[in-house]
Amino acid sequence: AQDLSEIKQAEIELNASKQQLSLFYQNSPFGFAFCDMSGKLIDANKKYEHITGYNLTELRELSYWDITPKKYEDQEAEQLESLRNTGKYGPYRKEYINKNGQIVPVELNGFIIKDFSGEEGIWSIIEDISEQIDQEKEIQKQKQIASHHAKLASIGELAAGVGHEINNPLAIIKGYLGSIEKKMQRGNITSEDLNKYIGKINLAADRIAKIVGGLRTFSRSDSTEVTYYSPIDALRESYHMVDEIYDRDGINISLNVTSENKPTIHGNRGKFQQIIMNLITNARDATLIKLERKIDISAQENDNEIIISVKDNGQGIPQDLQERVFDPFFTTKDVNVGTGIGLSLTHNFVKEMGGTLNLFSIEGVGTTFTIHLPLSQCLQASPHQPQSMNNKTELLKARVILAEDEEEIRELLGERLENFGLEVVSVENGQKAHDLYINNPENFDLIISDMKMPIMSGPQLLKSIRENSRLKQPKFIFITGGINIDLDDNENELSKLIDGYFLKPFDEQDILKVLSKCLKEKLIKIA
Repeated sequence: AQDLSEIKQAEIELNASKQQLSLFYQNSPFGFAFCDMSGKLIDANKKYEHITGYNLTELRELSYWDITPKKYEDQEAEQLESLRNTGKYGPYRKEYINKNGQIVPVELNGFIIKDFSGEEGIWSIIEDISEQIDQEKEIQKQKQIASHHAKLASIGELAAGVGHEINNPLAIIKGYLGSIEKKMQRGNITSEDLNKYIGKINLAADRIAKIVGGLRTFSRSDSTEVTYYSPIDALRESYHMVDEIYDRDGINISLNVTSENKPTIHGNRGKFQQIIMNLITNARDATLIKLERKIDISAQENDNEIIISVKDNGQGIPQDLQERVFDPFFTTKDVNVGTGIGLSLTHNFVKEMGGTLNLFSIEGVGTTFTIHLPLSQCLQASPHQPQSMNNKTELLKARVILAEDEEEIRELLGERLENFGLEVVSVENGQKAHDLYINNPENFDLIISDMKMPIMSGPQLLKSIRENSRLKQPKFIFITGGINIDLDDNENELSKLIDGYFLKPFDEQDILKVLSKCLKEKLIKIA
């Protein structure tokens, strides 16, 4: 009798356990699904039914690909291989197509298990991560906003200095042009004088081009473009943007590059430049209390990485605060001197590029930030070899509409284009270019248009012509001097509609390179 009582008690406890397990199984916040080894669904809980929108009977009639998008075929094959080799798969993110046709993001983990009869099957745990994905998107959005604000703050700090920096070479250009004009009026200008003055003017123009080029690249850090680029070139651009500005503020800033090659890294070039600018700005602020202010920037190759350091002789960071400097909104600066997001963003950008950012600081002596970035193994950097005209034995034969509202730029560029062999008709706005081409599409091969013009802008002109499917479509090249336009970014809708672009100030070899690529079938040999 006692044995029967014990057996009954055990049965009661077993049934209670089964009920608890059943309650957990059916009311779990996670979906559970059990399939045989062929993938046929045998059982699933209520949460899995809720995620997919189907009841268990309906689910048993569906194939796997009725609820899984075909784009996951390769990833599914990888998870199946893991299941075969290790007996488990995941964690694995994918999407389901629910009964209403909506996409539901999920994360799965699974393993092989035997039932009581010894038959093997696949037990999967499924989590609906819709809210998590939304949160991740919001976090990414906030990061982008913070990055944009940090960039604007840096540009704001540079604006006054850049204006002064550009005015200096402009004064040089105007001064030497005035000297040329006076000597020509007196009739005593020599070829030696002319060559000397033109050389000085070109150097001053190059200084302006470097500043504008640096700002143009810096402004692209919001884009998603990922390319192979030279960190040395980007580093020099950053240095040239601030060199004389900092010098006038009494800061001795130096750049030392020991790499003999031109290494290449893979990533977002604008973000790399923002990294450098953030560290330089941070170093500048750190030296405010010093009579002699110094910032040393260096770059060197080491095995398969490039090492860049920004060192200052500022006040240093106390030991107990050094671990917090990369935390968002933490700052050691005074109120209204910095937002506390610069170093946090810098740290995140470096991590995105697969690198590390290290800090070494001694209070009262100074601070050094060191970046280690992996070099690209896929593409070796090589100096660009511009295509030449082979002493005028090659010319481009094509008919061109040039739309540019600045008369002087229109004349200068038109003259260069004609020197390349092109027949050029110049107009001063997009509307005139549009009407000219619409009325005579067979007479022209190419439209070269400034982006910002009165009456009709370059983008308006481009879209109007591209949207006219009955029209013979010309090649189209943009002219731009803007620093906040990235025509290399594939996310930019204009980049998909054009065949190339020229940047102001113009470089003759760059113009020829773009034209030759755009009009390669129009390149002819002249005996």
